[in-house]
Amino acid sequence: MNLLKRAKKNKDTDFDSLWKDFEQTKSKKIREKLIMEYLHLVKYSAGRIAITLPSYIELDDLFAAGLLGLIQAVEKYDFGRKIKFETYATPRIRGAMLDELRNQDWFPRSIRHKEKRTRAVMSKLETMLGRNPTDAETAEELNISMEEYYKWIDEIALTNLVSLDKNIASNSEGLYSIISELPNEKTIANNPYKALEEKELLNIIKETLNDMPEKESIVLTLYYYEEMTLKEIGMVMEVSESRICQIHTKALLRLKGRIARILKGVPGATTKGSIYKNLRPHRI
Repeated sequence: MNLLKRAKKNKDTDFDSLWKDFEQTKSKKIREKLIMEYLHLVKYSAGRIAITLPSYIELDDLFAAGLLGLIQAVEKYDFGRKIKFETYATPRIRGAMLDELRNQDWFPRSIRHKEKRTRAVMSKLETMLGRNPTDAETAEELNISMEEYYKWIDEIALTNLVSLDKNIASNSEGLYSIISELPNEKTIANNPYKALEEKELLNIIKETLNDMPEKESIVLTLYYYEEMTLKEIGMVMEVSESRICQIHTKALLRLKGRIARILKGVPGATTKGSIYKNLRPHRI
């Protein structure tokens, strides 16, 4: 798609003047210019979502759906509210992409079952072995071949889309947004214990990252903390995009399983001391 290649942020554009002129005139020409100026948001969102999808799903399809979300955001945006357009538009762009995926019925229940079963097996093996299980060990415990195991991992990548369908304007809390919903300011103000609990859970995630397989830790760090895209991570690690997708999926399965065990008080390879013993269970 030619538009995809042209989707770059122009730092020299006077966006304030553009928006003011558009609100006053509703000019189609200005509308089209705004859409072109913000195409990079669609490209960025498509790249972020693509890491959770199997390789047979075309990035252009996501981009087309996201473009519709961008067009609607431009038409409905209220410049006078002083909210950054990026903050307003990004959830709508992602939402349009997710709606398109749901319309294609890419969320069969069998994949959900595979995700839960694989996560449970990884957790079981980590507890038994006291270390990260290999792919071969996980496949053997699942009683499937290595070829089928990697096929499962590709399919399970679809389930990670749920974590992206959250109304979070910022990813400053990194991986926490994948594990549970971020507390809002009102919740923190009314419940100091809840705020402490959330902080401790984030500490668990950071400690867990340090003990994960190196490639998985790198992918999660680059994706959630550095906010790099699938393509960018692949370039850094010098592997294919599909391989990055597999590593990302396995890392999330491992991370969710570990945190679930810790919050349930089950000892594991990465549990250090008892500083988390008073944490109440979270939705994983």
